[in-house]
Amino acid sequence: MENHPSQGSRNLGPLSERGSISAVLLVAGIVTVLATIIVLLIIYTRRCEMAIFRPRVKAPLLPVINEPHLRMNRNELLAATDNFSRTNLIGKGGFSTVYKGLLPNGRFVAVKWMKIDKETLSKKNFFAELKILGKLRHRNLLKILGYFSDSNEMALILEFMPNGSLENFLHGEARRPLEWKQRLNIAIGVAQGLTYLHHESRTSVVHCDLKPSNVLLDEEFEPHISDFGVAKAFNLNMTESSCGPSWTIGYTAPERAYRTRPSTKSDVYSFGVMVLELITRQRPTCSKFDSGMTLVEWVRKAEEEGRVVDVIDDHLKFSPEFEQEILSMIQLALNCAEHAPVRRPTMREVVGKLMKIGGYEGQVGRLNISIHTLLVQASSFARSHTTSSEASSSTAS
Repeated sequence: MENHPSQGSRNLGPLSERGSISAVLLVAGIVTVLATIIVLLIIYTRRCEMAIFRPRVKAPLLPVINEPHLRMNRNELLAATDNFSRTNLIGKGGFSTVYKGLLPNGRFVAVKWMKIDKETLSKKNFFAELKILGKLRHRNLLKILGYFSDSNEMALILEFMPNGSLENFLHGEARRPLEWKQRLNIAIGVAQGLTYLHHESRTSVVHCDLKPSNVLLDEEFEPHISDFGVAKAFNLNMTESSCGPSWTIGYTAPERAYRTRPSTKSDVYSFGVMVLELITRQRPTCSKFDSGMTLVEWVRKAEEEGRVVDVIDDHLKFSPEFEQEILSMIQLALNCAEHAPVRRPTMREVVGKLMKIGGYEGQVGRLNISIHTLLVQASSFARSHTTSSEASSSTAS
């Protein structure tokens, strides 16, 4: 007699197979989700690293000069600035006046109004410069939003910075002095902006006139380098026209006195002076210094005499927990302000050192550790569920 399996026995095989397939699909789905999370975290980590060691460059836009809708007429500027009202006056420069403006879409802007003449600013040169600078896009550079031009007047429409200039917080009537971390982050932001200009943009640009009045602060105190009026752009062969005699006493590198050709190391020197000013709240040339002494020489002398702590802004002395960071930044600033250009670091090197001083490198490290931990946990989770499914299949069989 043949032995016929029972009905229950006949169904046991397919049920077991369906259970195994369901378990495998479940594990595969879990592993896929975890893998997606891990990939996203890795991408986020890489972006954090780029944000720290390289400037974060936003998507490039078309050059301002080729954007007809960004060109404004006089009536639009008059409406935006309330007929250039004195109540909207933000500041005055050697060749320009800046007003706060309000566009029809509700956006606040800064309108930089300039007179054009042969002795101060050539219209041809202005447009050539605008074409270059209109292509620069970095979070620490002031953006050019539009322009106005007629026979002898021009205007740039720029981002509006509600906290004004760094100059105002160091020497003006700012509401409160800057805390140490704010000053450190301002230095990092300016360094990142200069790194982009010198090393990351398609055309290397030397600012030529870096100083606190040309560093503007947004609502989060993020710095934006402004006023490229005397900036010069280099092509790949490093040929350029001279910056000419336009510079600010105290911030200008020593070699600019006998060289007409600007260099990125000239900006590094100006950055060093500005950082010392950021820490001491003393101008580059000040009556409290010995006769003929500059801020750089005053701080260097204090360092040599072992009393560098004495030069620190009194407000920062209430933050002793940051003393080592402040002293390290003073040393870096002095390195940037070395007399010989060859002894100065590049701005890319400066960014790395500033991040180390501020302890920001560890944040990326901790995120990498978190990703490694998640990978281990995901692997363990997948193995345990695979084992469980295999055990269930064996039992069902």
